[in-house]
Amino acid sequence: MIAAALADFDADPADTVMVGDRRYDIEGAVTNGVRGIGVLWGFGNRKELELAGAAAIAAAPAELDALLRP
Repeated sequence: MIAAALADFDADPADTVMVGDRRYDIEGAVTNGVRGIGVLWGFGNRKELELAGAAAIAAAPAELDALLRP
């Protein structure tokens, strides 16, 4: 799904971020060279996201906002 989105939008993986709450989201990001940020207000937990290779984890939306700023 991430590969298709990158192709559809002609996006550079280095300039793209995947925000997700499960390991599948982060694994998809890692597989496609996209920075994966895990969030803890969904179904996953910190350990699951860390093991999947999340570049960062946000516990609250305000933390996500800070992680998305250059």
